Amino acid sequence: MKKKIFYTILLILLFPCLALGRLELSVIRPVDEFVTNNNELIVEGFVNYDEDQIVTVSVTTPAGVPNLGGLDNTLSSITTDVVSAQELTALVFSPLSKDELSYSPRTVRLFSSSDGQSYTDEGIFNCSSGMGQDYSEARADFENPITAKFIRIDMIDGWQADKIGIQDVSLIDASGKNVRTNVRAISFGFDDSDIIVQESGLQVHFQVTALLRENDNLMSISARAEDADSNDNVIEEDFISINVMYLPEVIIEEEPIILSDGYKAEVKIPYGALETTIKKNRY
Repeated sequence: MKKKIFYTILLILLFPCLALGRLELSVIRPVDEFVTNNNELIVEGFVNYDEDQIVTVSVTTPAGVPNLGGLDNTLSSITTDVVSAQELTALVFSPLSKDELSYSPRTVRLFSSSDGQSYTDEGIFNCSSGMGQDYSEARADFENPITAKFIRIDMIDGWQADKIGIQDVSLIDASGKNVRTNVRAISFGFDDSDIIVQESGLQVHFQVTALLRENDNLMSISARAEDADSNDNVIEEDFISINVMYLPEVIIEEEPIILSDGYKAEVKIPYGALETTIKKNRY
């Protein structure tokens, strides 16, 4: 017993952030595993944390997002998939703009990967604002081509101090052609207007819509807290994983099936209740 107490005190002395941090991720929706035939899934929740922390939330998006420009929070990172390993020479954003101001990132750090698991730091790149041009694109050219299937783009700062936002992202290949990308994950942060002050600490609310691919979708929702004085010092992380089955067409065979939105709506369809295939069900 004395040894356990000694080890606990030693851990607190060596790593005080582990004892003092208080990060709690609460996901309102989706909850549990479920089956749906709606390819759009709303992810919503809250994060509770301490005043000396900076919080970001990350969500995997199996088939992308319907509208990057519709994200309420400031974009902090985005992971893209170009389907197969390609030689890439530039990064292009369609900037989110308001009152003739570009909310595109100004400086980014890029990471490349062939498998989406292990990433190589490719360095820091400056982006144009995309304003004052007929084609309105914010662009970062690579000094040397980058060969990758996945590119993670971490936002360092933006052209506006209060928010970073884009409508679309693509890459340019060695032939100069535009390569369409699939968004596999997004991370976003919060500004002062998003923060709810409580007696026990701070709280932020988040909501984002992700697109599902056919069949199984393993959704990962995570919150990360960093020391407000140093963005490299991770205090805590909390995450939740949920499996969602998306069926574009539901055929009722011998067993009944339950369709859900992962939140409040649930429909049980017994065998023989319908003679036709269900194409889409809106909740």
